[in-house]
Formats: sequence, structure tokens, C-alpha cells
Amino acid sequence: MKTKIPNWREKQQLLYAQKPNLSSLKAIFDSLLTHGAYEEALDYCKKLKDNDCTGKLRQISIEQGDFFLLEGLVKEGLTKAETQDWKNLANAAKSKGLDKFYHSAMAKIDSKE
Repeated sequence: MKTKIPNWREKQQLLYAQKPNLSSLKAIFDSLLTHGAYEEALDYCKKLKDNDCTGKLRQISIEQGDFFLLEGLVKEGLTKAETQDWKNLANAAKSKGLDKFYHSAMAKIDSKE
């Protein structure tokens, strides 16, 4: 069954509901991952506070060299990133030509050492 990706209004209602439907949120999260909408998926991951969701986004961020995605997970307290994680992310970013992400990750490494 294909999960409909909500518009902004539906998203607000889903994420800020008194009693959110976690299975619906998880299905939307998975659909967003399938469509490559990782930053959008992060919003659902924050609400779910699910280790599986966090792990998937963490892995994607490092493999894709997506500095802001990993930084978002860390800032939300959903995961920790060690120096080696930032190095792996920097290498992935460099190989994909994502210079800004590469330099941001290298700055993180320099600040940790």
C-alpha cells in the first residue's frame, strides 16, 4: 500500500496532535525515505524518537555526505557523531562534489581534536 505524503497542513496536524498515530508517522517516514526526502523525514524521526528511524537517517547522512542531516540528528539529541563519523561523511561529501558539506564536516573534526 502506497502511503500518501501529507501537505504542510496535514503534516502540522499529524506532528502536533495530542495523541499522534505513531504507525502512520512511521509509514510516512518510510515513504519519505523512499522518495529521498531526508530532511522532511527528519521531522517525523524527531516525533517518533525511534532508534530504527534514527539509525536509517544517520547511515544515509554519512553515506550521502549530508552534513546538515547528521547535524540535525545530533542537535536534536537523537544520535551522537564521533570523529570517525564526520571523517566518513567528509569523504563521502568530497567524492560527490559537495564541497560545502565537506568543509563543514572537516571543521567539526578540527573542533573535536
